[in-house]
Amino acid sequence: MTATASRENWRKEGWRASSVRWLKFNAVGGIGIAVQLVVLAVLKVAFHFDYLWATALAVETSVIHNFCGTSASPGSTGYRWTGQGQAMLSRVS
Repeated sequence: MTATASRENWRKEGWRASSVRWLKFNAVGGIGIAVQLVVLAVLKVAFHFDYLWATALAVETSVIHNFCGTSASPGSTGYRWTGQGQAMLSRVS
């Protein structure tokens, strides 16, 4: 398959899969923002934590949530963008 044919194939089929993957990746990140804000509010209001400790714990909770959310399941690539740089370079050349 020539470079032009593979580009055309990617334009027809690859953009849909890439778009869905991008949306899922960003949805996990958006939910992570909500997780951080909720945990921060709960720690500050309900448990009367100092704002620095509450912020640190809320950020850590959000990071763990985002990691688990983008990893999907063991052994899968999930919604991570690993390997995308190499694939894009092969499309350009």
